[in-house]
Amino acid sequence: MNTVEGEEHLDRLPTAEPESRSLLEMLIISKKNPVYIAQRFIYVLCCLVSSYTYAWFAAFAPPERDTTAFYIMLAFEFQFLLSILVTFFVEFEVEG
Repeated sequence: MNTVEGEEHLDRLPTAEPESRSLLEMLIISKKNPVYIAQRFIYVLCCLVSSYTYAWFAAFAPPERDTTAFYIMLAFEFQFLLSILVTFFVEFEVEG
């Protein structure tokens, strides 16, 4: 090894350069991400519960503003919007 005396330790130092990842790589969500898995679980629950909730609204009139039922409806709608937006950022896997 051809090094100057006292510089052997420089090979072991971590580089000061951060790991360079493109913006696109930072936006892609892995299907194994625990936050994504939890979000999908909540989405499935909202799909099941909202079917009965909206059937209730259809039978007995939609909820009025500033009621608990109205805010529950908004929560469902926000979850569905979030699911649609997240779909565009999840990694794509070729099947087969």
